[in-house]
Amino acid sequence: MLTLLILFNVINIYHRKGRDINSSIHLFNYEEKMLKFSKLLALFFVVRLSHSQTSKCQNKPGDAAADWAIVYKAPGQNRGKIIFATGAGTWDDGAQPLSNVNQHSFAKALEHVVADNNNIKFIAYNNVPPSVPSVKTKSNSKGVIILSTAANSAAWIVHTVPGFPTARTPYSWPVAENARGHLLICLTISKSQINAIGSQRHIRLIKSPAAINGHNTNLEADITNWAVSDPGNIFCHIDKPYLVSLKIKPENQRWQFALTTLIYLLDLMQSLLNLKIVRNKCSFSQIYHILKHQNVRIKLALVTAIVYKAPAQLNGKIIFATAAGAWDNGEQPFTNERGHSFAKAIEHIVGNNADIKFLAYNNVPPGIPNLKTKSNSKGIIILSIAAATDSAAWIVHTVPGFPAAKTGYSWPVAENARGHLLICLTISESQINAIAASLLLVQPVIYYNDIPQTETAGMPYFNKLAEGKISTLPPFTSRQTIRTQNANPVTVHIYSKSESSKYEIYKKVIAKVLKKTIKVWSRRDSKLKGDCRGSQRHIRLIKSPAAINDHNTNLEADITNWAVSDPGNIFCHIDKPYMKNQTREPAMAICIDNINIFARFDAIAAQLEDCPK
Repeated sequence: MLTLLILFNVINIYHRKGRDINSSIHLFNYEEKMLKFSKLLALFFVVRLSHSQTSKCQNKPGDAAADWAIVYKAPGQNRGKIIFATGAGTWDDGAQPLSNVNQHSFAKALEHVVADNNNIKFIAYNNVPPSVPSVKTKSNSKGVIILSTAANSAAWIVHTVPGFPTARTPYSWPVAENARGHLLICLTISKSQINAIGSQRHIRLIKSPAAINGHNTNLEADITNWAVSDPGNIFCHIDKPYLVSLKIKPENQRWQFALTTLIYLLDLMQSLLNLKIVRNKCSFSQIYHILKHQNVRIKLALVTAIVYKAPAQLNGKIIFATAAGAWDNGEQPFTNERGHSFAKAIEHIVGNNADIKFLAYNNVPPGIPNLKTKSNSKGIIILSIAAATDSAAWIVHTVPGFPAAKTGYSWPVAENARGHLLICLTISESQINAIAASLLLVQPVIYYNDIPQTETAGMPYFNKLAEGKISTLPPFTSRQTIRTQNANPVTVHIYSKSESSKYEIYKKVIAKVLKKTIKVWSRRDSKLKGDCRGSQRHIRLIKSPAAINDHNTNLEADITNWAVSDPGNIFCHIDKPYMKNQTREPAMAICIDNINIFARFDAIAAQLEDCPK
């Protein structure tokens, strides 16, 4: 079984196979291996797992598998807004508060990250790993790679929540994060994709405040970083804010990348135009075939789900693959442990299932205070190890300290005050390696991983990620592509950059690759402004406050970072805010090319700040 690695000064190192979390932690300091420019916390847990399993993204109530899911929690909200593969027409309210241990998408998706399942293994990374205080890292990535050892099933969760989830401890949402805006993205992939994990390039800043279909958000509280293309159909989640520190030295520009996941979701873009988060339809129950039986015990696999929780809201707005036309109210508050998409999605992350294994990462890992890291990425990769199955999911989100592995669902109530975003993608296990390849450069803080090496024997990048290896030689950029697991798969392009690549991810990566202007919702510093120079590829900042359908959000409480293209149809989730210091740190962006998802976020980006004079 895999070991738990954690970068943190002087901590005792010990390992005992087949034991509980507390007796199977490996601590390791990687500073010497990262030359002078990187510190990474990699945290792996080894535990025994039980029977039911979840390795795919989940729908809104967490009772059916989804190809992808995105949850956006606005500042002050305890549940987010969600869209997912079969429900991306509008942002819907989350089924439950994110603090609930079940009955919502990401709680279920993380089920076997926070709990045991012998067939589900995962690697989790977070620049603020649970219970690891004062970790120093330039990474800002948070996520979990989950796979099944019994089937070709996997998932990748990317998010913005520090210290979340805690591996193999009951689900526990960091309540302090309720005050901030967060983004959680889940992708269901195949295992083969784990190893692999343009003109009109203006940067247009989205005005703050904005709204996520009735959930107001603002850049002061919303810690998400995202962008949408203009024109569409691309949405990107970025793991670094739009700050000058993202810039790269000219001599290093050739190594430019940023971990940008481009998710092509044609049937979801219309939903983003209206800016409503539909329900938490991306849930993780049993990551292989049972995951596809969530709703009515018949095959019903949901591809993608997105939940956006506005600040001070208990429920998020959700959209998903089959319901992305408008943001819908979440099924339950995020604090509810069941009855909503993401609670179900992380069911076997926070609980036990012998067939579900996962990797969880979070720059604020559960139970590890004051961890210093440059990573800001949050997510979970989940897979099933059940025989004859190919089921996995990837959840990306913005919630710190969430979820705690195998400790029961527990949404961090403090996060209700903040805006958050959760994205869930259902994938095949074959795609996990591609995700890992991209994550290697962003130095995610992996706080839990029980995915057995027998499941990843053909995944060299995943094995390097799980072992905490860091590349110190060029190239310092990577580009990978994965696809969600569905009859109409979503294409996901992943771009990553290490801290040695000094590009500013919003302007020099996203806008450049998309060859479009992007409208950015992100906290920002006094150094980086909107950029309207030239005739294309502008950075336009979204005004704060804004609204997620009928949930108000603002940049003071919303910690999500996202962008939409102009013209569409692209939505991006970024794990770093729009600040200058991102140029000296690793960064990651997940960009979804889908008209419905784009439409939902583009509606939030209705008001833009004026171009700088």
